Amino acid sequence: LIFTFNILIICLPLLASNALVATYYSREGKAGYLKKVKPIYALYPLLAKLFFNLILSIPTVFVTVAIFGSSVGFNVWYIIILGFAILFLHYGHMLYSALLDVMNPQNEQYASTGVVSDNPNENKSTVLAFVLSFAYAIIAFILFNESGIQNGNYLSACLRLLLISLAYCASCAILFVKKIKAYYYE
Repeated sequence: LIFTFNILIICLPLLASNALVATYYSREGKAGYLKKVKPIYALYPLLAKLFFNLILSIPTVFVTVAIFGSSVGFNVWYIIILGFAILFLHYGHMLYSALLDVMNPQNEQYASTGVVSDNPNENKSTVLAFVLSFAYAIIAFILFNESGIQNGNYLSACLRLLLISLAYCASCAILFVKKIKAYYYE
């Protein structure tokens, strides 16, 4: 249970922070509509807004996982694998949150008032963050119990968590690219 609660505690604030990503494009106001008429590939400016968040989350995740891993006796490889697993989960949720804002823009509200008090994209992103965090923690609990807490071999659990995160991140990335192509070009 210690592993499960620590993974939950790592994932909850990390994924909940992506609620802000669900407002990145709407905050541009009416200027956000210019992406539809620009002659450049729309995916580049859309991903450019996520770039710093993608890069700056790397040290945050790895420092947090290293603290957790050292407290429970993980070796360096377990910490690295689990760090990438949580990082890819974060990236997938970030892309999905950005997609929520692209597909349901709140540009008019931001253009007229400057803020939106009840942004549906933020709400959906936050709810998904809680659901993903709890589901990921439960999956981690099952996998760590299967790996055998008695013998201390957690490699298979960490690798399976990484594969789950990679699959989620890849599916969100594919969905992001396909929806951007459909929304901006077709």
